[in-house]
Amino acid sequence: MKVHVARATLIGLAILAVAAPAGAQQAPVEVTFAVPLNLTRLPSNISKVRVRCELNSGAFADGANTALTRPYQRTVQLEIPVSQGDVVQTAQLVITLQPGELDNPSGKQATYECDLRAFNSTIQAWMTFDSRAGSHVVLTPAPAPIAGAFVW
Repeated sequence: MKVHVARATLIGLAILAVAAPAGAQQAPVEVTFAVPLNLTRLPSNISKVRVRCELNSGAFADGANTALTRPYQRTVQLEIPVSQGDVVQTAQLVITLQPGELDNPSGKQATYECDLRAFNSTIQAWMTFDSRAGSHVVLTPAPAPIAGAFVW
């Protein structure tokens, strides 16, 4: 079995959150994740990569978007096609919170986590990147999820 070793650089994460003033939210609020990607020499069976970011906060209103199974969590993801074995760009992911989705957010904490996956077109499945030889998608260094927190 031939092992393909790809190179990756996740330089960091820029996050911009604009909080609504104290009280009821009157306008949409955007939380933007900018994830720089430098993935090179990916195996030919990796047709796309996915960046997924999850935002959790007690500032999300209880009654907002009651169809959600996790009312204090919002997620966004972006799939990026692989071009000649490479993905070199900054993934921009935006979570837009509509009026009423935030309840007095000023001073409340939010946490986030972004991770990276690869789509293996041979087995038609999303795979995690791993630095261990013999893994489906070997990537050196293997990217850890990017996590952090901010205050609205």
